[in-house]
Amino acid sequence: MYVNIPKLAEGIVIVPGSVGLLLNLSVAGHANNTLVNNVGRNLVTSIKVKFGGEILQDTQRYDLLQTYNDFFLTEEEREDRLKQGISSLNIRKLHANAGDKVTSDAGEVALASIHNTKYKIPLDHPVLNEHGVFYPKTLPNHLQFELTFADVKDIVIYFDVTKAPMYTITNLELKYQAISSDYLSEQARASYQSVKGFF
Repeated sequence: MYVNIPKLAEGIVIVPGSVGLLLNLSVAGHANNTLVNNVGRNLVTSIKVKFGGEILQDTQRYDLLQTYNDFFLTEEEREDRLKQGISSLNIRKLHANAGDKVTSDAGEVALASIHNTKYKIPLDHPVLNEHGVFYPKTLPNHLQFELTFADVKDIVIYFDVTKAPMYTITNLELKYQAISSDYLSEQARASYQSVKGFF
């Protein structure tokens, strides 16, 4: 799948770390099938990031790399990644409406109902996350992500191979936070011009 970061309007900048894909994810097959932990990371097995025909990043097994990186999140950071799919096994069962889910814990039921089947795939790259706000309007080309989605065996925890497991993605949308700021956009423009041989 190809995702272009939109140009937006003059003076509109994208907040670092806010870009991601929102989607609804459902599982089928055996009644007790559920999703792996941190499914937002495990959904993407490879990624290419391109700008103007140049490849900025080409990572195979992106899922393993990012899942490993997420091991080093603090407990507070992990608790804030529910939308990404980091949660207890039972919350994941509640998300998937698995037949063997436990509904006696009101806290887990409430947490699972916050996002229901909605998950987020973070789109991470230093250009978006580590160099201040991103000002796409001033760039001559789109920043493009090329994503390859995972095989079902890497996403669904299943128990009965006679009922073929599968997952379905619906309502896919690009999500980001943006700020209207002439000051920030001019700062970003000046920064890009200082390295315009690249951009």
